[in-house]
Amino acid sequence: MKYEQWTQCAPRGAFGRTDSIYGTFDHLMLLLGRLASFAAKDLARKRRARKAQAGPPGAGGGPPPPRGPGMGRGRSPPVPGPGLMPSSGRVTVPRGFSPPREESSPSSESVDDLDFDASTAAALHEWDAIRQAFEIFRSRLGPDFDPLAPDLVPPDPTPFGLALLYRTYSIAGIWMNYYMGLIVLHRAHPSMPPVAVFAAGMAAATTGKWANEVARIAAGLHEDTTGAPSISTLVGAAFIESCFPLFVAGIQIQFLPQRHWLIRRLREIARLTGWQSARQIANGCESGWAKAAEAGRGPPYHSPPELAPLAVPRAAVSGLGPGSRRIDRKIRELEQEAEEEGGGQGGRLVLGTSEQAHYALGLLSVEQDLDRLDIEDDEAEDGGRTGGGGVLMPDGPI
Repeated sequence: MKYEQWTQCAPRGAFGRTDSIYGTFDHLMLLLGRLASFAAKDLARKRRARKAQAGPPGAGGGPPPPRGPGMGRGRSPPVPGPGLMPSSGRVTVPRGFSPPREESSPSSESVDDLDFDASTAAALHEWDAIRQAFEIFRSRLGPDFDPLAPDLVPPDPTPFGLALLYRTYSIAGIWMNYYMGLIVLHRAHPSMPPVAVFAAGMAAATTGKWANEVARIAAGLHEDTTGAPSISTLVGAAFIESCFPLFVAGIQIQFLPQRHWLIRRLREIARLTGWQSARQIANGCESGWAKAAEAGRGPPYHSPPELAPLAVPRAAVSGLGPGSRRIDRKIRELEQEAEEEGGGQGGRLVLGTSEQAHYALGLLSVEQDLDRLDIEDDEAEDGGRTGGGGVLMPDGPI
């Protein structure tokens, strides 16, 4: 969905008020929508740079982003709180939530017609504007959004440090999504490669502290639930809200006790809430860690001892078996169809945007998938419906 359409949905309340916490959450969703729109648009430029460099897969895009004075907190001047937004007529988006008026990041159709240096400079400018918006968002949150003082709550040690507790589950959810946004922001820096798994590794030194904060907040939602027969609906909702931030943060975790804590928590969420997407997220994290270890980019991984090992048999490239990834099997089927239709000449594979969620080419994608698949908007074919972009959750072992 284009970001201009996000802004038509007005926040339900003012920003920074605990009596209408949903207003602050809605403003955060607008900021995350702006980030997702930028990352999706900048992908064409990154892939162009990667092809021009003709280097190893995933190595394109240059060095990691510099960590200069502009990367810290409090560097941006404060602005008035956005407050309520209009829901009809001409919409004026609050400062910090709207991209620059000029088209700063070219679409995939026009990227070849633009000067690459100019498009890179425009992408850097827009990325920095989004970073400043994240800083402004944090600076406008009052003390009611801070974690509870240590003298008010008993210490709860976790593999990530002491758990963080907030006044409400809603405030905790805002912070988990905020830190998740910061992680995605730095992985989407214009100098990062287009392949998500490489960007996550390259940005890990910067994003590690935020991934740790996400886990500490998630740990503070509830004490260990092992053996608990049930939880309240409020805790269940908070647990479900924590799953995707844990996924975004979890794929870069290296320490085995932290990985095991994450997998146990996600599987407990699936057991106690019935939301089986949590189990799929756990499988996705374990698959990502196993793939990184196989490629020599991470430490070895094994499932927690009380849980069954992750069943991800790897079929040989020459013969994809029933245990292979669904995306691999689909690629093989489409390749065979293209060869038959083209007289033995393999064609370029194209997936419509309506199929993106089924083929999880998001956080845990591999470089070969990006080289062999094009994502094509099928808006004209389905009566005007546009497909979504951004990070996708896996629907099985990948």
